[in-house]
Amino acid sequence: MWKPGQSGNPNGAPRLKKFLAKLERVIAQDDGKGLRDAADKVYKLAAEGEEWAIQFLADRLDGKPTQQLDMRVTRPTKELTDDELVSIAAGSGEGIAPAPSSEETPPQLH
Repeated sequence: MWKPGQSGNPNGAPRLKKFLAKLERVIAQDDGKGLRDAADKVYKLAAEGEEWAIQFLADRLDGKPTQQLDMRVTRPTKELTDDELVSIAAGSGEGIAPAPSSEETPPQLH
C-alpha cells in the first residue's frame, strides 16, 4: 500500500522497448531520411488505391474508430424479486435467474 506522498510509480518511468529504442537510434542516425522515405512510400501506395495503406493513413491521421459493443439481451429476461436477488448475492442459488415461462416469452422468440 502506498504511503501518503509516496509516488505511485516508485521505479520511475517504464523502460523503452528494445525495438523502439533501436528504431529511434536508427532514425536519428540518418537524420530521419529513412522514416521520410517510408512515409512517402505509404502515401504513394495509398494514392494508388492500396487499401491497407489508405487504412493505415486514416488510422494515423484521424485515429482508430472506437469499437461499439452490442449490449442487446439475446434471451428473454424477467425482473428478479428481492428474494431472488438476496439468494443470488448470498451464493445460495445458481447465480442466474430462472428462465421465464413460455407465457412470458415474446411471440417472435418462439
